[in-house]
Amino acid sequence: MAKATAEQKPDIMHREKQVLAQFAPVHRTTWWRWVKAGLAPKPVPIGPHAVAWRESELAAWQKGEWKPVAAAGSSPSPA
Repeated sequence: MAKATAEQKPDIMHREKQVLAQFAPVHRTTWWRWVKAGLAPKPVPIGPHAVAWRESELAAWQKGEWKPVAAAGSSPSPA
């Protein structure tokens, strides 16, 4: 039986205001365009009308280590 070498920590979740303040200081419309275009991490549903982002994905995105997933057949527009 294999032992876990590192203890798995639960990922911290950040709501939109936290993301825009700490990770992506852009207008919320720009942020959502990036998410829709696959240039930023997608949110995770945390309730019926609430979403949040994983800190690990946001940190990787900030460092340029996050792998973008562009929507099929679309390219991001500058506007």
